[in-house]
Amino acid sequence: MHATVDDELAERQLQVLVEQGDKLRLQIVLAASVVGAVSWGSAAPGLVVGWVLAAVLLREWRAWAVRRLPGDASRPVASRVQAVVAWNAALGIVNGLAALFMLGLGTTQDALLTMLMISWGSASVATNSVILRAFYAFSAPMFGLVALMWVWQGGLLGWSLAVLVLVVYSIHIKFARRASQTFDESFHMRRDNLALANRLREERENLLKAKDVAETANLAKSRFLASASHDLRQPMQALALNSAALSRSVDLAEARLLAADMAESVDALRTMLDGLLDLSQYDTGRWPVRPRLFELRKLLDGLAVTFRAQALAKGLDLRLECPDRWLVDSDPELLHRLLANLVDNAVKYTQQGEVVLRAVADGGAGGVVVEVRDTGPGIAEQDHARIFDELVQLGNEARDRRHGYGLGLSIVRRLVDLLGLRIGVTSALGQGACFALHIPPAFVRPGRAPLPAIAPAPGPTAAAMRGMRVLVLDDDEAIARSYARMLRAADCHALVAHDSDTALTLLQELRFDVALVDFRLRANDDGLVATQRLQEQQPNLAVVLCSADQSDALQARADALGVQLLRKPVDEATLLAALQQSAGRHASTLGEEHG
Repeated sequence: MHATVDDELAERQLQVLVEQGDKLRLQIVLAASVVGAVSWGSAAPGLVVGWVLAAVLLREWRAWAVRRLPGDASRPVASRVQAVVAWNAALGIVNGLAALFMLGLGTTQDALLTMLMISWGSASVATNSVILRAFYAFSAPMFGLVALMWVWQGGLLGWSLAVLVLVVYSIHIKFARRASQTFDESFHMRRDNLALANRLREERENLLKAKDVAETANLAKSRFLASASHDLRQPMQALALNSAALSRSVDLAEARLLAADMAESVDALRTMLDGLLDLSQYDTGRWPVRPRLFELRKLLDGLAVTFRAQALAKGLDLRLECPDRWLVDSDPELLHRLLANLVDNAVKYTQQGEVVLRAVADGGAGGVVVEVRDTGPGIAEQDHARIFDELVQLGNEARDRRHGYGLGLSIVRRLVDLLGLRIGVTSALGQGACFALHIPPAFVRPGRAPLPAIAPAPGPTAAAMRGMRVLVLDDDEAIARSYARMLRAADCHALVAHDSDTALTLLQELRFDVALVDFRLRANDDGLVATQRLQEQQPNLAVVLCSADQSDALQARADALGVQLLRKPVDEATLLAALQQSAGRHASTLGEEHG
């Protein structure tokens, strides 16, 4: 009896599920141990140890049993798939029972245990989504029991977190379904390609077509993997611009207050989203380090300019102390981000006094120490290590979002490791805090060099923007309208196109100072290809490219074309400053060429 296509698919699903599961043995043991450590003291030690052993041993038993299922001709494939579902259900229930430890823990430990359980359940998207029933059987008990425990605790916090857990689970279900669909499509495509190759082995042209189809499928998979970041950042762009436009356009004081609150919420959400996505980039090693030689003083000058207005608004003195004699060989953008998080925290938590940004020699070895010192509430010695963990905030029990979300120092820790630096904390309660970043001698050069300043671009001026002709190219109508409203409010002449052909038609009729182009356009069009076509039509056209894509390859393509790239979501002031700067720089370059 010949196997059906569905049987072949199920057999392949079993093989992949076994391959994925075998890779996570150490991680599962570690996860169970961490859950046990967090839960220690919530119940009798024997129960905690028993649960850890049960979770680990059941997982091993299940791995042994499931490993024997692929290729077992003595049982129908449907029966073997059902066995996997049963094993996953048992394992999911045992793992989910860890949620019962929340009955004896405090709120903070409950939250930590919830994060661990969600992370554990998240792994099933990668390991079990090829068989959706197996994914549901494993993940539903884990997420369901965690949500049930929060409901059991009651109150607004309990119910809210229960709903949040279920919302997160629904997102995981969506990704699992997409992954399963992608796997099924890939299987059928591979099967069809093999059949085609067997039938048309001697026909080279058709064989190349099959290869093109496979490459197209691989590209679609890559776009799918990148879509999580893009889909989160894309609506934030429209929200940020529309909230700014709303605050300008309404007249009633109450409506203006509402618009301001909306803008504050959007900014808070954007800050947290950027932090979470940055953490993901650092943890997966996808954030490249691009070292180059730069003047430390100019980098610190840029930081002081960025935060001085925020400090003055709170009545704080922001001082910079740095000699001109040091050059540093490192990644200036990542170092700027690292120090910006430290200065931002210092300004946020200091209510009176001063914040000092200082660079001094690190002994006589030739290194440099960059200090961020404040007169804030200080940090107890026992908290010096844990402040670098995710979501840890001292003195913010009310979770006031104006003080951030506890992500800044966790990003600092990762950047310190990424750049090969060292950081220390000196602080006590009531005595302020000093964060000291040690740059080793190997990264430091004496002397000065005519290097460009590393500082934020100056803000847009009304006079410079007035009358500027801007071409907006974006296939998202809502975002395009937001751009147009922003530009018209700045007294610019803005015309909108939703595809490259329309933009080229507008260029034939009018000349523009600068084009604001989105990277992801319709069909097979993209912003950089569109930029080349636009600049062929009008060679002196300056271009600012906006994208939620965080890939290094996109930055390289933009640099090759001399195009300024902004990562979404980007606020109105930054966007206007970039347009003004690009238009001015392009005009200056053309003037030098023709001078």
